[in-house]
Amino acid sequence: MITKPNEIIRSIWRNADCVCFDVDSTVCKNEAIDDLAEFNGVGDQVQKLTMEAMGGNMTFREALHKRLTIIKPSVNIIEKFNLNHQKINYLHKHYFYLSLDDQPLN
Repeated sequence: MITKPNEIIRSIWRNADCVCFDVDSTVCKNEAIDDLAEFNGVGDQVQKLTMEAMGGNMTFREALHKRLTIIKPSVNIIEKFNLNHQKINYLHKHYFYLSLDDQPLN
């Protein structure tokens, strides 16, 4: 039985099917969704919504829904975007592992 907060957190991490981090404008300088919008010709509209969302004017979910509605991404657009953005291709080829206390999360 899990009794300590650290154990609960470790259990969540170890049992997760997938973990996602939003590192845009923190770990990296760009907002990927703004880059995709620019590539798709709707950059100004989406960037405005991104700034509103970052200012706390709407939930993340609401902002994401609104931005994706404007961008209307498709597999074809994403593939073309990736071909034109080598930094993204590099990150996809060179992935990093996350661990807790030097123990792999497998």
